[in-house]
Amino acid sequence: NAVFVDSSGVLYVGTDDGVSVYDGTSWTTYTTADGLVNNIVRSVYVDNAGVLYVGTDRGLSVYNGTSWITYTEADGLGDSHVCSVFVDSDGVLYAGTYAGVSVFDGTSWITYTMDDGLRDNIVRNVYVNNSGVLCVGTDGGVSVYGGEIWTTYTTDDGLGSNAVNSVHVDGAGVLYVGSE
Repeated sequence: NAVFVDSSGVLYVGTDDGVSVYDGTSWTTYTTADGLVNNIVRSVYVDNAGVLYVGTDRGLSVYNGTSWITYTEADGLGDSHVCSVFVDSDGVLYAGTYAGVSVFDGTSWITYTMDDGLRDNIVRNVYVNNSGVLCVGTDGGVSVYGGEIWTTYTTDDGLGSNAVNSVHVDGAGVLYVGSE
């Protein structure tokens, strides 16, 4: 479901049975028994401080190495089905959900939807480049937000499919899109 390798080479694998972590010597698996909100893991991300973010079918679980915090719709997340998680260089947390992309600044959530200019509310992948440009892979194409307006790319612009599962921007500003 999800794979992530942190800066020290630790491997994180999200499955339908939790998130497994391989440190090069042994495996540790975190499940609901440990504090994960749900065992069906859709996304895994580890920030530069080593904090683990796990997107599941029932919310977002955050593990700081000693305790878990969970965010759901009741906490302000756009939807509890979290497909993608990303933390930018400023520590802002982004969660791609079935109801848009939710952004957490450490205090409160705001969710961007089609009403705000997002191409589709089902968000499969979120990425923020070093310049702070938000790239969102949706079921309707790619939406890019540079701080003022949303720009959308679809099959009309040359995408192979509008069902976008992965987005990335390299250091030169080139947008890469993985679609169905």
